[in-house]
Amino acid sequence: MYSEKIAIQKNYNVFEVELNGKRLEGRNFSATEWDKIMVPLQFYAGIKSSNALYKSQIQRLLNKMQINSTEAHFIQSCNYEQFENWYKNYLEAVTNQKTESLAVTYRNYELRSNKLEATPSFIPLSQLCR
Repeated sequence: MYSEKIAIQKNYNVFEVELNGKRLEGRNFSATEWDKIMVPLQFYAGIKSSNALYKSQIQRLLNKMQINSTEAHFIQSCNYEQFENWYKNYLEAVTNQKTESLAVTYRNYELRSNKLEATPSFIPLSQLCR
């Protein structure tokens, strides 16, 4: 179903995954495989905002409904080492490649002369969920 034209943005933030010294590119994977590579990164990076939503909205609503709102049931922790170990094993299964080295960054791309170009600014995944 078509709703409306998607406007072109001037900036895009994307995850870049470098596996064994080579950056993974979406064109080398099926859409499903690429989602399997990217979605866990989005969830991990979203932990901080998810926790903030709980503290700013959800806890208040649960309290009004007299539902137990113990933080331990809702707040997620950001353990990068644990996530990285899991993600390395997960990538091996998705890509069928042994994971010797892994680097994940959240990079900004800017539209210049109808071409997306990487800017020098990026955030390592290890710093996204602090």
